[in-house]
Amino acid sequence: MGDVKLKSPDIALFACIFGDKRVMILREVFCGFGELRRYDPNTRICVTSTPLKPIAAFVMANCGRVSSHSKVFDVCAGLCTTLLASAALAPGCRPVGIERAKDYLVSFPDIEKDFSSRGLPLPTLIHGDYRYLSIRRKAASGSSFDVILADPPYVKRERKDGDGEPLFEIMTTLAEDYSAGTSLLKPLSTHRRFS
Repeated sequence: MGDVKLKSPDIALFACIFGDKRVMILREVFCGFGELRRYDPNTRICVTSTPLKPIAAFVMANCGRVSSHSKVFDVCAGLCTTLLASAALAPGCRPVGIERAKDYLVSFPDIEKDFSSRGLPLPTLIHGDYRYLSIRRKAASGSSFDVILADPPYVKRERKDGDGEPLFEIMTTLAEDYSAGTSLLKPLSTHRRFS
């Protein structure tokens, strides 16, 4: 053992809570450790050239406080790694994702196989661009989301028809929806409190 060095630690650790309430401590550099190995990009049926690493997705879902009652939304779903992590953490959650990539880049049937092969609830997947109100309303399906997670794309392909940065565009659309009275995110006061 020894002293804990918070300013410049030898390794960084993350704590992830899995669906059965077990806690795993994970090293910063993912190396196929324990439960996360099931979510590594090389185990996925649907694959792209820039997948989100599972450790980042599980940390995001934990930070978003996804619970079994959460309606979880990813506006740039891609391979649905954030939604896969959410469903693994909280099997009762309702994952919903929008993806605009063509079917030859991101296959919705393959994403569904990634979920079903792990015994997780299938996500609702919508092909379209989150910047269009009609697509966002279709995703919401009449009710706001408890959690919005996003790993926005930062590659040239996604920027070719947009003027700004994807994260700024996401925040702008959320603000516009809120101002119009059609907020995608439930007010904080209605969220489940965590201790």
